[in-house]
Amino acid sequence: MERSQWKWLFISIGFSLLVLVLILIFTINENTLRYLQDINPFFLFLAFLTHLLTMCFWAWRVKKMSGALGYRIGFFYCLNLVFANLLAAAVTPAQAGGEPVRVHELYKAQVPLGDATAIVIMERVLDGIALAGLAAFAMIVLTDQWKSLGQISEIMVFVTWIFVSGCLFLFYLAIRRPDAEKKW
Repeated sequence: MERSQWKWLFISIGFSLLVLVLILIFTINENTLRYLQDINPFFLFLAFLTHLLTMCFWAWRVKKMSGALGYRIGFFYCLNLVFANLLAAAVTPAQAGGEPVRVHELYKAQVPLGDATAIVIMERVLDGIALAGLAAFAMIVLTDQWKSLGQISEIMVFVTWIFVSGCLFLFYLAIRRPDAEKKW
């Protein structure tokens, strides 16, 4: 990492620690201390490793998507891109700052602006497909639970099911017949 990036890394970590301390100062009570003392360090470490693994997977995905377009970007550059994305997303409303940061970082890595934007948009599309698939799976697996909630809940689940299926179908059409999708 460059010297200025280390500076920003320490600033972001310091800011996060300051916010954490302020939250603890204003919300702490006897239960908080007891809960903090009861934390199992193994599970805390496991949660940290899992979180880090997801960031590595995200960086790997950016690397592979860039590679599919013919651009060679290093894994650690992509990991730094992910961390910069998370910092920008954390300090902007509705986490809207992350995508422009990823586009900018890809552009700095010699990826043309249009391709960088396409990579970032396709990341979101792939996330949407994965979430829609998981939602459909959860609806099927949890059928007995949501049916026991009453008729209104059952109708809401069916409406959601139709919406998710429709979004997946529109995405399928956009891939298979882009000209028809453009006309529509």
